[in-house]
Amino acid sequence: MQRVIIEAAWLDESTNEPADGPAGRGWAVTARAVDPDTGTEIDVVPSYAMDVVDVGGRSYPRTPPERAPADTQPHAALCGGDDQAVQELLDRLAAHRTEDGDVLRYGRWLFECLLAPAWPAIMRLDGVARDRSVELALRWRGRDLHHLVWESMHDGEATLAGHPRLLVAVSRLVRATGATPQPVVTITGIPRVLFAAGARLTDPVIRPGAMFMGLLRALDASGQCQAQAVQAVSIDDLQQACASFRPDVVHLVAHGVLLADGRAALMLRDGAGGQREADANALISALSAAGLPTAVVLSACNTATPTDAASLAAQLVEAGVPVVSAMAGEVSELACRLYTRRLALAVHEGLPVVEASAEGRRAALLSSPAPSTELDWALPAVFLAETVDPRQRIVDSTQARRLIGLAERLDLRREPVFIGREDIVAAADRLVEPGNAVGALAVLAPGSTGRLGGTRLLREIGWRMLRAGHLPLLLGPYSQGAAPLVARRLVYAVLQQALFMAERMELPPRMPQTPQVEDDEATRVAQAVPELSAPLARARIRERLVAFRERQRNLDLDTARELLAADLAELAELAASWGPPFGSHSRVVLLCDDVHAWSRPAQPGDGESTSALDAL
Repeated sequence: MQRVIIEAAWLDESTNEPADGPAGRGWAVTARAVDPDTGTEIDVVPSYAMDVVDVGGRSYPRTPPERAPADTQPHAALCGGDDQAVQELLDRLAAHRTEDGDVLRYGRWLFECLLAPAWPAIMRLDGVARDRSVELALRWRGRDLHHLVWESMHDGEATLAGHPRLLVAVSRLVRATGATPQPVVTITGIPRVLFAAGARLTDPVIRPGAMFMGLLRALDASGQCQAQAVQAVSIDDLQQACASFRPDVVHLVAHGVLLADGRAALMLRDGAGGQREADANALISALSAAGLPTAVVLSACNTATPTDAASLAAQLVEAGVPVVSAMAGEVSELACRLYTRRLALAVHEGLPVVEASAEGRRAALLSSPAPSTELDWALPAVFLAETVDPRQRIVDSTQARRLIGLAERLDLRREPVFIGREDIVAAADRLVEPGNAVGALAVLAPGSTGRLGGTRLLREIGWRMLRAGHLPLLLGPYSQGAAPLVARRLVYAVLQQALFMAERMELPPRMPQTPQVEDDEATRVAQAVPELSAPLARARIRERLVAFRERQRNLDLDTARELLAADLAELAELAASWGPPFGSHSRVVLLCDDVHAWSRPAQPGDGESTSALDAL
């Protein structure tokens, strides 16, 4: 997508050059196309002026007389700087009491003032004509122009967001003022998404946020992200969640407010069970608990709206968050849902974030029941650090799709169990967190476990483990009489599943050490597999495992545990060669189904006196 930077700076009337602050009759506007390979900015047209009118103590644009539209045009009074017409329109928009055609007049006014002189040349740019798309990256020197909803611009043929001839994205560039901004690194594994709500999702203020839970669960279950959700969070809860989960993307759903001193804030839970404001400084402190995320989505009203200070979204970008999506006003539930849903799906599918935002806005516009009177579809705004490449993808879905294929081969992807699963799944997630000394989790039921979805729950836990870069070995479900009742059969079942995992991951076959502890030297040499083809090597390993299973003698459990641990550690080490999400952190996890049935008294001829349950 071709980037064109539209920059407006105060114009010094005496020199006709850009100035640092209000110094004359308006703004100097430049339109520069960015070379995608070198980053060089090239003027599309010579710089031109945009006049100013003062309305209610604030500066608004107007067209210079030489390019004012005809008086018969419905937006002529706005373009001409009629302060009464401007104030009345802004009041109607703010109060959601718009008249038919108000949004069209508003969009035509902004387009004629800012973009009309450059638009024909922009449309003729090679990159725009070739790709049928353009990013209008707005860069303001000063905050006055941030108050306007430039995303609503209309070129006389169509609203830019729904233009029939090209896909138009509008982004707002922000210069990071803190530490040197780090480059945006595309997530090649499974993105970690933290969903945090400032109140319970039943709260009427943020009840529309509940819809994102459904989207999040769908993305999580499909394998396109690894998600964690927390409700009714305080700023401390948010900090703890960021520290432990280390999210790539944070999605905040809360009530957004404008404070008396001009700052924007989110309403989060306080220690007494009520709510309190969390401003940009508090949010930045919480979000940076484990390093700032790559992207933040603010599903909260007024988070893109500046008053006497920069908008909340802009402050997050200034602090080092490369990409922030926010709302420039009080947005309707429908527009917020459609925009955010399409944005999230497009990002996870691997589209560049700029293109994804354009897709989201188009979805909101085309589904708006009254786009001529409702501005809600235009209120979502995307703020980018100036260093973000417009072609930058937040997520590369190649590895995610590969991992989904592996999960299918392992039979782990099923419809998740939603009812009563959250605490169990969270506990399972904690098992594999770095530094966790707990090695086992048991899920118990007061009676029969039949038809409780236990196997589905294990598969869901295994799918989550796999996405986190671990190797889940599912032991069960077993048919009648097939469960591993004694220790030797349990070791066999584990090694069999390890071989199954290695085969599905196409890892090189290795003869496990555990069955060889009972072999003499000649047998061990005969069982070597490196010189064999992979299918023959696996056949040799299976033969060895069956021989181990059928041996009629007590197993030395201490030795078996030590060797089995070494075999599983080797499997985890081999998995690292598969690439993300596997690595040095990878562990093998045993998922044991219906463990209560893994025991019976020793019987004559067993050759084994230790039950599988006792061996665990």
